[in-house]
Amino acid sequence: MKFRLSLFFFLLLSFQTFPGEIIKDDILETKIEKAYSDIYAFHFEDAIAQISQLKKDYPSSPWPYIIASNYHWWMYVAGENTNKTVKLYYYNVEMAQNRISSNKTHPNIFCQLAVFSYLSRFEMMQNDYFSVLSRMKTYLNELLFSLGKEEEYKAFALTSGLYYYLIQALYDDYLVLRPLLMLFPEGDKKQGLKLLKETSSSESSLLSNEANYFLSKIYADSEKNYYLALYYTNNLLQNFPDNFIFLYYYKTYRAKISMESQEWEVQYEIEKYNNNQLTEKQNKYNNFLYHSF
Repeated sequence: MKFRLSLFFFLLLSFQTFPGEIIKDDILETKIEKAYSDIYAFHFEDAIAQISQLKKDYPSSPWPYIIASNYHWWMYVAGENTNKTVKLYYYNVEMAQNRISSNKTHPNIFCQLAVFSYLSRFEMMQNDYFSVLSRMKTYLNELLFSLGKEEEYKAFALTSGLYYYLIQALYDDYLVLRPLLMLFPEGDKKQGLKLLKETSSSESSLLSNEANYFLSKIYADSEKNYYLALYYTNNLLQNFPDNFIFLYYYKTYRAKISMESQEWEVQYEIEKYNNNQLTEKQNKYNNFLYHSF
């Protein structure tokens, strides 16, 4: 089945991880890990309070603004899909971009790739694939710099894994995109999956969570292997049981392979309404997904 470009935007364009290999400040690293955990746990009020403080404590760093972009993205995905959310999202992406040093260090290159991903997300949602690939051309130097350096800089194993898998998938499935794709390094699905699987067991919880997420979506939407999709989604739910998007994926994959999930669903039903940090729109979206089965 044709690989969906909507998956391409959601995977390649949603990586953002900040383990110790990226941030050389133990205090900042700890704060960022906590903020990211709260975002993925859908503890949005706690997350935005931490982000606001990080902006005050680290005004010249791009990291608080990258985290804020991720926060507004997940607010949008979780149902708060308003113009205000989108404006705040782009504002924080621009603030992050303005704070990235031009020095070609591993962390700066990673930040540049993250900014590219954020700038391209809504274009992909609008199926404007040519604009995204055209934008990617302006980041070709950063891509070339990062590929092959996965041992030097562990975060690149995530971005390279996504790149290798997804570029080949696009080349295989979309003839119209091949002229543009020829401008980029060749993809390789097997190498991409290998790097992602290695990253899924990383000692960095942030890297491993991201890799588990991407693998769950790749196996479900592209490979159609729902057993492996369920495996990686379950890994996420062990850490973030209140994330109703992850739960929706879990229930979908269980249904796909006709497995009984009543015991887990009863447990979730008890916990389901305990999250008082969702907005009214997010609660409605949560209920819609919950009752879609």
